[in-house]
Amino acid sequence: MLKQGWFFLILILLVALLSPVSAHAETVLGGEVIVGRDFSLAEGEQVNDSLIIMGGSLDMAADSRVAGNVMVTGGDAHINGKIDGNIVVTGGEVHLGSQAVIGGDVVIRGGHLYKATTAVIRGHVRRDIFGWQRTFGPFFNPLDNFGIAEHPPVDVFFALILWSLKTAFSALVGAFLAWVVVTLWPQGVDSLETEIQQEGVPAFLVGFVAIILLSVMAVVMIVSICLSLLGLAIVLLLLLTGLVGTTAIGRLIGGALFDAAALDLGEKNQPAVEAAVGMFLLVLLSRIPCFGSLLALVIGSLAVGALLLSWSHSGRYGHIER
Repeated sequence: MLKQGWFFLILILLVALLSPVSAHAETVLGGEVIVGRDFSLAEGEQVNDSLIIMGGSLDMAADSRVAGNVMVTGGDAHINGKIDGNIVVTGGEVHLGSQAVIGGDVVIRGGHLYKATTAVIRGHVRRDIFGWQRTFGPFFNPLDNFGIAEHPPVDVFFALILWSLKTAFSALVGAFLAWVVVTLWPQGVDSLETEIQQEGVPAFLVGFVAIILLSVMAVVMIVSICLSLLGLAIVLLLLLTGLVGTTAIGRLIGGALFDAAALDLGEKNQPAVEAAVGMFLLVLLSRIPCFGSLLALVIGSLAVGALLLSWSHSGRYGHIER
């Protein structure tokens, strides 16, 4: 739902805050996890297991090799060697040189594939279209040097249908969750609505900073392995906080629509229905490519900030029942 903007924010922060420094490998006996820097394999060098790079790019020279899978997040992959397994690149480009050999699939999320004519992909080329991973192996066109994947119109048509179904389902789930939150915690939602109406800009700024700090902390903890459970707990806390705050925003939107339409469902049912309708619309808007990610980030920051300010100002509105 509205988590997409947070995910891309984490990627941007990793690239911006952790300065890239080149790292070269001799012959690496085990797998590697590289965070916040570029990684390169010179000619003849190899990694004898899977390779994970977060916040950096990968450069593989001719005759270099990775004996497992490769995952690159927040960077590009320049491959002119051999990867025995799959390569997954999120938020970056994939460049396959003339001597590149991929033993499995090439998975691209939010980027493009540039393939030399003689490069070999033994699996399929998979890319995200509107959030749905589609397979273009049978339709891949390697004739030009750029090797940009092509696909027939019918495949795009089915992808759009799947995107529409996923969007509708996500919106319904969001509406149901908003209804549950208002039903179980009406005083908390009322408090957040007041906070958003009176201190919208401060709430956004506080939430934006909180998401940055907590996201970076969570990523570092998860990568460190020993603190991974605490990192996952922080991620869960962010998601729950965002859900409650977004429910309050949805209720404000739904309430405005109900007032404009002069609809009255009764004091008992109206707040939950308003929140459900508003959340439904927010999720639909958040699924629009590009615009939706920006909206999700703004709404998420406002939601998290409003809840934090509401906790700090609990004396002003009365203590929130838990």
